[in-house]
Amino acid sequence: MWAIATGLVVATAGLTVMLGWFLDVGSLTRVGRDALTLKFNTALCLAFLGVGVAAGAQTRAALAACVTAGAVGTLTLVQYPTGWSLGIDEAVFRDAAGAADPGRMAVGTAVCLCLGAFALISLRLGRRSTATGAAVVILAIGWLGSLGYLFGVTTLYDVGQPSTMSAHAAAVLSILGVGLLASVPNGVLAWLLRGDDPGATVLRRILPLALVGVPLVAKLTLLGEHAGWYQTEVGLAFMVIFASSGVSVVAVHMARAINRSHAERVLINEQLRVLNSSLEARIAERTADLVTSEAWARVLAWSAPVGIYHTDAHGQCTYVNDRWCEIYDMTVDAAYGNGWTDRLHPDDREWVVAAWTRSIDATFEFDAEFRVVRPSGEVSWVHSHSARVDEAASGGGYVGTVSDITARRQAEHALRETEELFRIAFGSSPIGIALVDANGLIVRANRALCELTNRELDELHTMRLQALLHPDNVGLQERGASASDVDQRIVRPDGAVCWASIRSAQIGERGAGHTGLTIVQFVDTTDRRQSEDRLVHMANHDSLTGLINRRSLGDALERHVAHCNRYGPTGAVLILDLDNFKLINDSRGHSVGDQVIVTTAHLLRERLREPDLLARFGGDEFAVLLTDGDADAARAVAQSLVEEIRHCASTIAGGQIPLSVSIGLAVFDDVERSPDEMLVNADIAMYQAKELGRDRWAEFATERYDEPRAKARLTWINRIEADIDNDSFVLHAQPIVDLATGETVQQELLVRMIGDRGDLVPPDSFLYIAERYGLSNRMDAWVLSQAFELLEATAADLAPVTLAVNVSGNGVGDTQLRAVIETFVRSGRFDPARLVLHVSEASAISNVAAVRAFAACFRELGCRLALSDVGGGFGSLYYVEHLPFDYIRLNGELITDCLEDSTNRAIIGNLVDLARSLGKETIAQNVESDRARQFLSERGVDHGQGYHLGLPVPLEVAIPTSPPRPDRPEPTNELTNARS
Repeated sequence: MWAIATGLVVATAGLTVMLGWFLDVGSLTRVGRDALTLKFNTALCLAFLGVGVAAGAQTRAALAACVTAGAVGTLTLVQYPTGWSLGIDEAVFRDAAGAADPGRMAVGTAVCLCLGAFALISLRLGRRSTATGAAVVILAIGWLGSLGYLFGVTTLYDVGQPSTMSAHAAAVLSILGVGLLASVPNGVLAWLLRGDDPGATVLRRILPLALVGVPLVAKLTLLGEHAGWYQTEVGLAFMVIFASSGVSVVAVHMARAINRSHAERVLINEQLRVLNSSLEARIAERTADLVTSEAWARVLAWSAPVGIYHTDAHGQCTYVNDRWCEIYDMTVDAAYGNGWTDRLHPDDREWVVAAWTRSIDATFEFDAEFRVVRPSGEVSWVHSHSARVDEAASGGGYVGTVSDITARRQAEHALRETEELFRIAFGSSPIGIALVDANGLIVRANRALCELTNRELDELHTMRLQALLHPDNVGLQERGASASDVDQRIVRPDGAVCWASIRSAQIGERGAGHTGLTIVQFVDTTDRRQSEDRLVHMANHDSLTGLINRRSLGDALERHVAHCNRYGPTGAVLILDLDNFKLINDSRGHSVGDQVIVTTAHLLRERLREPDLLARFGGDEFAVLLTDGDADAARAVAQSLVEEIRHCASTIAGGQIPLSVSIGLAVFDDVERSPDEMLVNADIAMYQAKELGRDRWAEFATERYDEPRAKARLTWINRIEADIDNDSFVLHAQPIVDLATGETVQQELLVRMIGDRGDLVPPDSFLYIAERYGLSNRMDAWVLSQAFELLEATAADLAPVTLAVNVSGNGVGDTQLRAVIETFVRSGRFDPARLVLHVSEASAISNVAAVRAFAACFRELGCRLALSDVGGGFGSLYYVEHLPFDYIRLNGELITDCLEDSTNRAIIGNLVDLARSLGKETIAQNVESDRARQFLSERGVDHGQGYHLGLPVPLEVAIPTSPPRPDRPEPTNELTNARS
């Protein structure tokens, strides 16, 4: 602010003088008569410097003004020794009265102007000390000139010759010096005017010196004048300088003292104001806190979920909240004093009051659980707790809480009852149960587990769970804390092994003080596992001979084909068929035939090597997979087997039965063939051996395809494939009748082939080949597609037909066929209950898992299923009980001889009783007479099927609403009467 003010004063003075020159006003260009005139060039330079000081020389215009003033001053100094003249006055006032004046500024003024420009430029460059020195010089010259005019001392303002500094110039230069000093940040002027320097020291040193020095200088000046050392004016100048300097120092010090005092007073006042504001704010805040705390205390007391009460030092209630009143069912007025004791249960009143009194007398906390009786008679449990209150802080007494714990007490009682029930159930459970800690130690076990593991309770409580299990089992602890259900082997002390289904689930959480127990249940599954193992064995082995069956051999053949494709061909496939075996069955009986089959199987097994596989395909047919060896070795094996069977003279049923065999041989060669192709090739070779006279072996060769009989067998396969592709099969339908009402409940679809002469070929001629060579799946798909079309076409009939469709053993395990059936059933275009899928018992025996999955899938979709030919094997009762079928179709051979054979009648009765107990219906096949129908109806059979009840007829005849097939021939009487 000082710099701006002084700059504006200097600039204004310069501009005023310039204006005086322009207007020819002498009073503006000079002060008094003898104070000299301020030249125009001097006024111009002062105006420039004033602008520079006001702007701080921070702008380019201010800097240019300073440079201009400095240049003018410098040229003025140069013009004195050189005799030059700037000529500014003459140029401006050429015709004016002052034009004769040379226009030269005084030397002192020019020096000050140069120093002023130099100071501003140094300040712009950041050189504060240089700018300060120049400003001090300017201030000194201007101050001395001003003092000279003030006291009439010519020496002080006549600095150098020629030209004398004017009064204007002296005053304005003094102000310019002050402005330059104020422009320096934290410079000398700021230091002098601040009140934080040691001013007292300055006062003590300078003021006495000034008081003593002025008379002393005056005396010396007078002595010098009398002695003639110098003129009177010089002595006067010294006195003026010294006196004015002393007065200036004193004035500055006083200004600083006043400034400091004022600053201290302002600071103290500001501190007092801030302190008062802070005190007022804190008082207001504390007051608001107290008000808020009281409000919160009231809100919390009235809205607390527990009862709150306050008593005086004698235990008399002085305050209760709403929740307290709800718990005791009392009013506030009734609660004051000892009114709460009226609600105590009679059995608890005496000891509660005594405990309360003891706590008051001994001044300790009261904590108790007791019962209260409400006016309605309801009994509740409460928990009361109180603590002594500081008398100085809150007037003394006790503050306590009351909470209703009736629900908790009831839960604890229920928990105790549950624990007792759990203890009883745990101990008396028929399945083994153990509690296991996080380290796998058994902490508790029941009697059933002792019986299962054949160990005592004390022994179990010292064991780890893992010690009970077979070493090859996966540890239960490795399965984590989640529930698991696995079958594991249990090892008993005597080394015996039993199977158990083990289910574990964690109870309690680990951490937070809990050990994390796991409850483990053991269900003895030894019998079930043995039954399943037997079923698996039955599914993969022949029940009569114990040899592997067609399915197992097919799996092994697939593996061997893959081995040959990778490492090179080796080994061979042999198909063996006993010659004239039907004659043995017919002449000696089936029991003798079974003995012949068993003897032959034993003989073949003894002759073959250990790696070779022997399988029974059914009936009198066997198959052998030679796993290694070349063609010559395979031929030698085939020849030895023929000779071994030929020379067999076993005594069976008291007599010798000559045997011979026909063998077909297919050797693995460089041509890659599938397992089915190898079986077909060996089968073709076997029929070649039959045709060549039996009791021999034949080898499959590609060039023999041209032989008539082998070609004929291949032709059947081609015809079946062509009829499927060309939709050339026809369907017949045979009714299934309700034996009680005589009404038709189902129509079974039967497939027929058109012969070369347009006649119908019975299914016995081609179904065997289709099943044998893997074409039955495609035939199943074709029949099912026809059934779906018929079900959709008759869906809107008043009495829609129900169709029964047979699914082959290969079709049951075909996932693609199952997906096609599922898609049609889910389409919603017909009622799924109108489709009954028939699966033979033989298919169930060969692949239990596939049949169970097939039946479960389509029964869930709403279809019905029937197990056919039940009663033909010893496993029938198991399949009836465990497979999810709706109908049981009794084997036709049982029904045919049921009137004469008491054993068959007993088997029929047992099967019917079992099916009825399981909620399943029965269907009898081969019902050929009215006597048989009547017997079956009386015995409880639900439905029947046979020629007496209905013959197979074309589909369009059996179901008139079905679309006619004009390109299909009508059946002859012989075919109509033939068995399906």
